[in-house]
Amino acid sequence: MDPLVANLLWAALLGIALGAIVGVLVAASGKRRGEGGDPSGPVPLTSLRYVLEGDGDDGALVLSRLPSGDPEALAAAFGLGELFRRKGDLGRAVRIHEAILAVPGLSAEWRAGATFELGLDFRRLGMFARAMEAFEKVVDADPFHAEALRELRELCEEVGDWEGATRHQERLEGLRGAQPALSAHLHAGHARKLLSERCLDDAARVVALGEAADPRSADVRVAGAELHLARGEGAEAVAALSEALELRPEILSAIVPLLEGAFLAQDRYPALGDFLGERLEANPDDASLRLALARHLRRRRLLDEAAGQLRRILEADPQNGEARLELGELLLEGGPADGLETELRALLKGPGNTPRPFACGGCGMELTQFFFRCPRCYGWDTIGRIRPPKAAEHDIPRLASATGGADDE
Repeated sequence: MDPLVANLLWAALLGIALGAIVGVLVAASGKRRGEGGDPSGPVPLTSLRYVLEGDGDDGALVLSRLPSGDPEALAAAFGLGELFRRKGDLGRAVRIHEAILAVPGLSAEWRAGATFELGLDFRRLGMFARAMEAFEKVVDADPFHAEALRELRELCEEVGDWEGATRHQERLEGLRGAQPALSAHLHAGHARKLLSERCLDDAARVVALGEAADPRSADVRVAGAELHLARGEGAEAVAALSEALELRPEILSAIVPLLEGAFLAQDRYPALGDFLGERLEANPDDASLRLALARHLRRRRLLDEAAGQLRRILEADPQNGEARLELGELLLEGGPADGLETELRALLKGPGNTPRPFACGGCGMELTQFFFRCPRCYGWDTIGRIRPPKAAEHDIPRLASATGGADDE
C-alpha cells in the first residue's frame, strides 16, 4: 500500500476512534454534572485535552476527579490509551494509564487492568525493568493472571534470565496446561547461559531437565552438543548434533560452526565434508547446505571442488549474493576461473541478493538462517522454509515442533 494512503487511512481511523471515545466522555461528563458534580467543566474532556497536548501532570490531576464507579468513562480512557500505544505514541499512552491509576477509589479490577496496560507501554518503550515491575504487581494482585505471567516470561527471555523465564512458565503451565516444547526451549537457553559462565555441571543438569520436558527437542540436543564441546567430547557432540538434524533437518546451516568444532575436536576435520555431502545427496536443492560444503572445501584448499559446488548454486540462482562473495574469496585464493565466466561477469555487476530461505509464520519476517525463536516477534517454533516460488507468496508454513508447537498463542 502507498505510504501516503496508509497514513491517510490511519488518520481517518484515529479520528473515528477519538470521536467515539470523546462521545463516551461527553456522556460521562453530563452524567457527572447531572449527579451534582462540579458544573464548571466536563472533567473527562478537560483531562483528554491535557493528555493530547502532552500535559501529563494536569491531565492526571483532572482525570483523578473522574468518578471511579463510571465504567463507561474508564473503558473509554482505556481504549484511548491502547489506541495511542498501537499508533506508537507511547508517551501519551503512559500518561493516560498513569492518570487512570490516580483515580481515587479505583477498584482492584480496574487497577490491575491499568497496571497491565502500563506494563505493555513500558515494554514497547524498551523499559524492561519498569515493565516487569508493573506485571509483577498484577500477578501479586491476581496470581491467576495468565497474560501477565506470559509477559513476564517473555521479558525474562529478552533479558537472558532463563531461570526466571522457566519459573514463570511453570506457573503459567499450572493455569494453561503443559507446554513441553516451550519448556524445553527455556531449559536449553538456561543451559547455554550456564555454559557461558563455565558452570558445566549445572549446565548438564539443566540439559537433563530439558530432555525430560521434551525428549524430541532439537534445541535441547544442540545445547547438549555445546556441553559436549565444552568438555572436549567431539564424538558425543557429533552424535547429539546428528540427532538434532534427524528431528529438524532445516537447522543444519545454523549449526555448521558447531559441527566444525566437533570434528576438529576429534582431529577429523576432513570428515565434515563427508558428513555434509551425505546430507546434500538427500537434499540436493538446499543452497545453504551446498554453500556450507563449498566453504568447507575452500578451507581445505580443495578449490576445484569448491568451485563446482558454487557453480551449481549460481546456475540455480544467479543472484545468490553469498555464493557470489564466496566465489570472489575463492578466486582471490587462486581458485579456477575456467568455466565460471558467466558467474564472474555477474560478480562484477554487484554482490547480488542475500538469500532468505526461512520465514516466520507468525510475523512474516524473512531470515537468512534458521532460528528456534523468531528474533522479531519472539515466537517459538514459528520459523520454517519458504516454499518454492511456484507456491503462493503468502503460503509460508508454520513450523510445528515435534510436540505440536511450542508457542502458546
